[in-house]
Amino acid sequence: MLSLVYRSSALLGILVGASFALSPIDPIGIFDEEGAVSTLMRQICGVYLAFVLAPIETILYHAVQRGALSEPPVRALNAVVGFSDLLLIVDGRVQVDSSTARFTALQQDEPSSSLLALVGATGDVARSETNTNAAFAVGLGVALLYLWQALFASSESDTSRT
Repeated sequence: MLSLVYRSSALLGILVGASFALSPIDPIGIFDEEGAVSTLMRQICGVYLAFVLAPIETILYHAVQRGALSEPPVRALNAVVGFSDLLLIVDGRVQVDSSTARFTALQQDEPSSSLLALVGATGDVARSETNTNAAFAVGLGVALLYLWQALFASSESDTSRT
């Protein structure tokens, strides 16, 4: 079962990473328009997911197949990736929550704002909230799985999980 999780996570990382890196608009963004810095950061995140995280998940998949999850280098790899992903998820969540709070405050403080007019003209602001929450939940689950394996993987459980 664990090898299936690592394999599926690697394939999903390639898919999501490619959509972040190659899509002309943010697949989970609130607005169809984004600044150049936002585009660059989204694309960097996509490259990380597709070209750094997915290959590492493939290495971990093969470690499960070999019964090697409890080996120190594999545990360290799980720890580093789990912690990195956790930081990425927490940072993303803080940014989304902060931006949502600022947008809500803008609606109350400056109802005639040009940004509000732009949002009103471009469509539904909440359309991506479900996608964003799902992305954070899946990312958090993957990060916690890595950290769990880094801390608690044992040689007895390696062979029973393949």
